[in-house]
Amino acid sequence: VTYSDEPPSPKTEEQDHNRLLVLNPKPFISPQQEYLYKVLVADIARLRGNNLLAAKYFLEVATMVQDSQLAERATQAAWNAKQYQMAMEAARLWVTLTPNNSKARQILGQILLHQQRPEEAVIHLNRWLNEFKDEPQKQGEIIEALLEQQQEPTKALEFMSQLVAKQPADPTRLFIYARLLLNDNQVDKAQEVLQSLLDIVPDHAQAVSLYIYSLDRQNQHEQALQWLKQLLSKHPKQWDWRLMYA
Repeated sequence: VTYSDEPPSPKTEEQDHNRLLVLNPKPFISPQQEYLYKVLVADIARLRGNNLLAAKYFLEVATMVQDSQLAERATQAAWNAKQYQMAMEAARLWVTLTPNNSKARQILGQILLHQQRPEEAVIHLNRWLNEFKDEPQKQGEIIEALLEQQQEPTKALEFMSQLVAKQPADPTRLFIYARLLLNDNQVDKAQEVLQSLLDIVPDHAQAVSLYIYSLDRQNQHEQALQWLKQLLSKHPKQWDWRLMYA
C-alpha cells in the first residue's frame, strides 16, 4: 500500500463536521443533493488532514451509489487515518465494483496481509501477481516485498505456501518457497519443491545451484556429483555448473 502513513491532523472530526454543517443548514431536498454535499465535505476534510471524516463520508456515499472511484478514495483516506478495518471495508467494496482492477486487488490484499489475514490476502494478491507471470523478475521482487511484511519467518513460510498452492507450476514461486524452506531447515521438503521446479524448467540456473546446496547441507556429496554429472551431459555449455562440479 503506497498511501501516506502520516498520523491524522489533530483537528477532531466533530470540530470539522460542525463547521461544515454551516454550509447546509436545511434538510436535503433530494438524495443527489445529500451525496454531493457529503462528497464535498469529505474532500474538504481530506484537504484539512481529517482523513477519518473523509473516509466515513466517502465510504458512505460510495456504498449508497456504488461508485468505485469514491470507494478508492475512501480506502486511501481510511488507510491514512490508520482506520484499517474501515480501509478493508472500503477496499472490499472497491474490488466488488471493479473485480478486474488489479490496483484494487493489490491494495485489498496488502491491507488483509497487514491485518494478519493471509488466507484472504492470497486470493487477491494471486490475481494481481498473475499479471506478472511472464515477468519472473518483477514477480519475484513483488513477492519478496510482500514477504518482508511478515514479521515472523513462520508466517512468511505459510504465506508463501499458500501462494504456491494457487500456482503450483510457477517457477518463481517454487524457487522462493524452496529457499524459505531451506532457511527454515526443512531440507527434505525444499528438495521436493526444487525437484518439481526442475521438472518444469530443467535448466533453471538458480534452482540447480540451490538443489546442489541442499544436497551439500545433508552431506550427500556423492549424490550431488552424480546428479551434476548427468546434468552436464545434457547441458555441456553451462560453465557455472561445470565449475561447481569441479
